Amino acid sequence: MTVAFSILFAAVVGGVMFALIDNVGRRERRPADNVWIPPEPPPPPREPRVPNPPPVPDRLWSGWQGD
Repeated sequence: MTVAFSILFAAVVGGVMFALIDNVGRRERRPADNVWIPPEPPPPPREPRVPNPPPVPDRLWSGWQGD
């Protein structure tokens, strides 16, 4: 019976000590200086650019004669 009480006592004391140490560690923690800041969103998209049409020759088909 003494062994069971000593194991139970050690578990309780260990849990209390762990809780106290964990609480002290959380209190001392300071916020980091290098906090990540999200980048600015990209600018809104512009209207699509219409490319210049290709140059049109005077005649679309000159045949094989090359006039």
